[in-house]
Amino acid sequence: MDILFYVIFPLATILIAIVLQRILKSPTLVALLVFAIFLIVAFTAYTSDFLINAIIYAILAFITASITKLIFCFKNKIKCACSERDLDEDLDGLQNSINSLENNIEKLTDLLSEFINDNTEECNCETLQKSIGGLEDNIDNLTDIITNALNGNNCGCNTRKMLRR
Repeated sequence: MDILFYVIFPLATILIAIVLQRILKSPTLVALLVFAIFLIVAFTAYTSDFLINAIIYAILAFITASITKLIFCFKNKIKCACSERDLDEDLDGLQNSINSLENNIEKLTDLLSEFINDNTEECNCETLQKSIGGLEDNIDNLTDIITNALNGNNCGCNTRKMLRR
């Protein structure tokens, strides 16, 4: 019977606390639930002396759930830091794409104003078409970069806050 109280119940309490912490996300709720379970066990299967063990198991569940919470919080912070580095690279690419887009818009504006103002000369439609094609490519690249920056950050960090930098 000693192996049940000193090995099996504590081990089961630790495992249940880890699972419940992942579901409930509150060490206090985990401890209360474990205490409630052992309270029922205490009065149905054992004597009231088991009530002290139920309190000890609830404390063990609280400690285990708190440690689990800290581990997963730390893991998420590391994951966010990695995603932030990836996001910095994406933001550099985004800035380059925006600069290229601005240059192509200026070229296209110049060509269109030239075409509108001086319609009597030979129209350089091939240059105009190349500039429009480059503009479309840059817009596609910019859209892809923004989509990757917003969707690639799955760690729970505030993406909008990072994009404001």
